[in-house]
Amino acid sequence: MKSRTVIGKGHLETALKFKGCRMCIRDRYDFSATHPDDLALKEGDVVQLVKKVNDDWLEGRIGNRQGMFPLSFIDIKVPLPEST
Repeated sequence: MKSRTVIGKGHLETALKFKGCRMCIRDRYDFSATHPDDLALKEGDVVQLVKKVNDDWLEGRIGNRQGMFPLSFIDIKVPLPEST
């Protein structure tokens, strides 16, 4: 398997840590879901990104759970492609 270098937390990491994840983030803080469309996160969760909702929120998936969470709670490891 080839590794792809990505930037994260100010240093280089490899996408091999996020095997099978084409667009992934790592959660920095716990986030409690307060709305049915929210995705509850625990610090250290690796979340597959689904889409950017707006400048403050993303939508992602952990296993079979999918929902929205605040951008400020995460570090992007493998970003979504730029929209054109």
